[in-house]
Amino acid sequence: MPELRGSGADLVKRNLRKLPRVAAPLEVRKLALYDLANALANVDAPHERAVVEACASGEMVGQLAALLIDADSAQGLEEVRTANRARGNFTLVSSSGTIRVGQKELRMDALETRLYALTCLVNLIYVGGGHLLYERGGTGLNMLAEALMDPPLAAGAAKDETGAGG
Repeated sequence: MPELRGSGADLVKRNLRKLPRVAAPLEVRKLALYDLANALANVDAPHERAVVEACASGEMVGQLAALLIDADSAQGLEEVRTANRARGNFTLVSSSGTIRVGQKELRMDALETRLYALTCLVNLIYVGGGHLLYERGGTGLNMLAEALMDPPLAAGAAKDETGAGG
């Protein structure tokens, strides 16, 4: 396997190790997803093969699918937490709807998590890893197809543009 250094190839491999459910709490996994999306977007041509191999060995598509399931579950818990707060019942558990990126907090609820995962898949295709979408019974293709057919993605984007999203 080619050496993974420079231009984000090692960053891809490092963040893939943080995606599994047993590796870290959801917020850390979402931050790894954010970093992975940025790393995949900035892969240069000499490192494309190493990145695709890292994604294959890290089972990226399966890890993204599991992360989306966990993010959807956490979104349901967040909605319960918000309802409790509205009734005056406050919890000390931190919100799973944001991640800290440097000095800023970035909104990262289920919708944003799905968009970052889809960005990773599209960038994986771009660097030559499209064949990985067929693994695990076509999980990656199913994720892309569901995104195209899923009205909440379009509704969430429209809601954010009007300022009503949060």
